[in-house]
Amino acid sequence: MWREWAFLEPSFDLHSLSHRALTGLLIPQWIREGRTDLDNCIESSAYGETPRALLEEIFQALELQKNDTFLDLGAGAGQVLAQASLRASTCYGIERNPYLVEAGRQVLEETAVPPENLLLADFLSSTWPQEATKAFSTTARFGSETIEELSRLLETTEKLKRLVTLGRPLPPPERWQLRLEKTVRVTWNPGEASLAETFQLWERVNEKDAERRPG
Repeated sequence: MWREWAFLEPSFDLHSLSHRALTGLLIPQWIREGRTDLDNCIESSAYGETPRALLEEIFQALELQKNDTFLDLGAGAGQVLAQASLRASTCYGIERNPYLVEAGRQVLEETAVPPENLLLADFLSSTWPQEATKAFSTTARFGSETIEELSRLLETTEKLKRLVTLGRPLPPPERWQLRLEKTVRVTWNPGEASLAETFQLWERVNEKDAERRPG
């Protein structure tokens, strides 16, 4: 299936990957399958990709390194995983939209990320890869309940040390601290005006630091 995606060269630009997945892969596939509900399919698959300049800022804040295991919570079609794999040796993503996972796994065949590392699941109700050390989540579209549950779930991982959230900040998780909040102006699509995007860096507090915290 990937070989039919002829307009992407081996050194493809990861910008707008999911939009390309939608127009170059998924829509033709749905037409071949005789799907008649394309409007619903497209609505549930549309996904804006995080600009590369913003990802570089996020990876620097995470201090993402080769010995890290990276986890993307709400991974879409895997664009962030593909970029993170240039820094971290192991990358996982969790995405509940089957259309995006379908496209993303085919795209990841051309990267260092094993396609099966893009997991079809809801990260609120599934087990996260326990070896994850650094994580990322675009929280801009999450509701309050999802934000609160994500904050709680941070306590269920033993090795996770840092998390960047892009968009809505978390309620302060137990044994975690907000280390950085940064606003970056980026352009999401060619020809559009730049927008201010804010991300937060959360870091797990070690036991000694936790004992020193007031209250």
